[in-house]
Amino acid sequence: MNQTSRRGVLCLSRVLPFQRNFSTKGTGMRANEIRSSFLDFFERNGHERVESSPLIPNSNDDTLLFTNAGMVQFKDSFLGKEDRGYVKAVTSQKCVRAGGKHNDLENVGFTPRHHTFFEMLGNFSFGAYFKEEAIVMAHDYVDKELGLPKDRLRVTVFEDDDESEMLWRKIAGPNVPIHRLGKQDNFWSMGSGIGTPCGPCSEIFYDTELEVCDEDRYLEIWNLVFMQYQMKEDNFLEALPKPCVDTGMGLERIASVLQGCDSNFEIDTLAPLVEASCSITGQSSGFTEKVIADHLRASAFLIADGVVPSNVGRGYVLRRIIRRACGFAHRAGIEGPFMTKLLDTLEETFQYNGVSHFPQLKERRLVIEAVIDSEERIFFATLARGMGMLDKHIKEHNQLDPEFVFKMYDTYGFPTDLTATIGNSHGIKVDFQAVNKLQERQRMSSGAGISWAQDVDKKTGLVPKEEWRVFPEFTGYTSLNEVNAKVLAVAEGPSENTKWVAISPCPFYGESGGQSGDRGSLIFENTVHKVEDTVKPYKGGIALLVRGGVGPLELNVGDFVEARVDVPWRNGCAVHHTATHLLNAALRHVLGEQILQAGSMVTCNRLRFDFTHPSALSKEQITEVESFMNEYATRNGKVQTELMAIEDAKDEGALMMFSEKYDSNVRVVTIANDGDGGHSKELCGGTHVPCASLVFPIRIVSDQAVAAGTRRIEAAAGRSAVEWMEQRERALLEIASVTKCTFSQPEKIVEHTKRMKSRLKQTERELQELREESLKLPRDPVAMNDSIFVHKVPDLTPDEPKLTTKSLQQFGSNVLRKDPEKVHVLLCGTRKIAFVVQKDGNLNAGSLLRSSFGEFSSTFDIDVKGGGGQHFAQGVLSKPCPTDWNAILECVNKLV
Repeated sequence: MNQTSRRGVLCLSRVLPFQRNFSTKGTGMRANEIRSSFLDFFERNGHERVESSPLIPNSNDDTLLFTNAGMVQFKDSFLGKEDRGYVKAVTSQKCVRAGGKHNDLENVGFTPRHHTFFEMLGNFSFGAYFKEEAIVMAHDYVDKELGLPKDRLRVTVFEDDDESEMLWRKIAGPNVPIHRLGKQDNFWSMGSGIGTPCGPCSEIFYDTELEVCDEDRYLEIWNLVFMQYQMKEDNFLEALPKPCVDTGMGLERIASVLQGCDSNFEIDTLAPLVEASCSITGQSSGFTEKVIADHLRASAFLIADGVVPSNVGRGYVLRRIIRRACGFAHRAGIEGPFMTKLLDTLEETFQYNGVSHFPQLKERRLVIEAVIDSEERIFFATLARGMGMLDKHIKEHNQLDPEFVFKMYDTYGFPTDLTATIGNSHGIKVDFQAVNKLQERQRMSSGAGISWAQDVDKKTGLVPKEEWRVFPEFTGYTSLNEVNAKVLAVAEGPSENTKWVAISPCPFYGESGGQSGDRGSLIFENTVHKVEDTVKPYKGGIALLVRGGVGPLELNVGDFVEARVDVPWRNGCAVHHTATHLLNAALRHVLGEQILQAGSMVTCNRLRFDFTHPSALSKEQITEVESFMNEYATRNGKVQTELMAIEDAKDEGALMMFSEKYDSNVRVVTIANDGDGGHSKELCGGTHVPCASLVFPIRIVSDQAVAAGTRRIEAAAGRSAVEWMEQRERALLEIASVTKCTFSQPEKIVEHTKRMKSRLKQTERELQELREESLKLPRDPVAMNDSIFVHKVPDLTPDEPKLTTKSLQQFGSNVLRKDPEKVHVLLCGTRKIAFVVQKDGNLNAGSLLRSSFGEFSSTFDIDVKGGGGQHFAQGVLSKPCPTDWNAILECVNKLV
């Protein structure tokens, strides 16, 4: 069922006659009752009740930002690539549509049906039954379980699907209103590529008896998709050997029908949130309160499933959702964090018979509170600072140029959509196309647009996944050498004399779970070929990136090779992977259970761990985290691995990444002393050392922010940590030598450094005073022509401009008083330029500066950063001017 599309509704509004019927509105079932009823009904009909999958699609699915339909977790089952042990399933799937192809974000609050978060009820068949059984069960459920009046139901079928119409008339009666619609409305495909399953669909509509002109009169409540074909070349449809069924019924939508509501926001799971929002805003229910209610649900569930606010990908969408709610609240008079006050109400809406259908809301409450509160505080602080800057800019320029809008976002974190909203209130439009180009350029230049996970995807994308479909036996947990491994598949590599190779048995660990892939060698016919990387291109797949040794690399399927893993590399990775588990446990001990892992990377000599936390760790906290890890390592705790049922792992409190898709049996890694119950317990498929003492010592190398509310710790363990400490010791020896201090007395070095820093600050103050005084000395400008005066402003450090903006503005005001009709160009040292013009003139200093950017870049390969207003603008060159300013002044002359 497509909550975004209204095509089916519109079509029915055109073809169905208006017949007002005053029959009852339904059973009045609560949303939680409907969910329970749906799951129970299909379970009685032989379906496996399957838990909702996380909102983050599993790591093998890179086609979606979020889970946006019930069928997402069953993709491989529909394609015949996965055997789940059952052929019929029923779910109530949590979904988010707020990014990518399916994006309802901007509509939320202004329509009665759109949501960023909603639940999709669905029943599925993987070859067990098809059209007739699906239609029978759908009819029985809406008729007998929900009690919907038959004369209020309408059915659509695909225009060429005679079978479905025949079945509906057979099951629901010969007079059931059935309407045939075209491919745009009633034909569905899992994807757009060749080989994807597809087929006709049949939709059930409910007549709400609204006026004909209202497009919501006929409300789509259930979509039955019959996947019976596979798309081939030239749009040829080939019959699938096992036709499948995929259905979807929006819980909020069917609840609005049964509860007689004109809007989803009036149903029992949303109305309390809207009412609670009203108590905060002090307003009656309007679009602001609906936005807050919806966005709180989406934010809480996304955070519970492991998404954290950031500037890219899923994190960026979450940030937009939270900030959009805050933006609407701010316009209603709210000036500080408020969303967490609604979390109790949110939890209560999912309670049924004393049990929550989504217990993770309570289990991860501390994480949800911490992340939302942190993001709100950042936003409101940004808002307070940015509103003043925005108002000033609009008053001075009466426009919102793309560079300013981008600077507000990039430098100050001010949302571009909020800038646009405020601009609209002044009759000013934002050129979003230009702003987006600036954002993309910044992302690519900073590398922020490419995550480590995307880097892995790039590598695995080079492996011919569909052509291979080979599944090597992985032996790397117990063996680092296989003397007789068979080549299963070979493909061309990304560079000359390289190939992707699959072998079995395979001792090489493929890059996953944050751990880097193994390196090593393959020996074939006495020639050693280098294994440069190992990846997992698909579930169960392992691909080695092999570079040829002496001469061309010639390997063929069926050859036998000797495989050797690089032992120091593997051991280093194992040390740092175990240390990562200890770091996770230590952070949770020191900072609280609310922290959430947001990513990790493990190599042979470093580890990187991202986690949710609103601020930098203090020196004391870093010391405590280090001490906690090292103390446990010195206890020589055993590192144990065990396969167990995933439910047992959950019961034992094992940590897991919510973005991962786990099998029914999982590998659990526990670091524990005898009898202490386990210091660290995580689901993990990586390699580890046998005992914790092998990771000693562990040293935190850095703690930095990677996004608002997300921190990154880098650390070294074992031999790498010793080498890091030795390097610091050598640096300390050199500092002691330079400062003439005794190395054995580090406190003396600290005291000496503090004294030197104090003297340096005093010298800088005196130097600045000299700069200020030098500006007061009389000097004559150089007249380029009748309209431009050039002033060379002295700077005691010409290649590193240090003159303050205030000083430069004062100098500009002085020269402008003498010659108010001129354009004054101030040249400071070799890297700073400023424009000063009279306030009420025709020229704009900021525009002159911006126009000069392109000239300087194209003519001299010099970038300029800066800005300003109508009267004064300044910029700093990326490198010293190569021509003593003369050529650049010629450019300025042309512009003026």
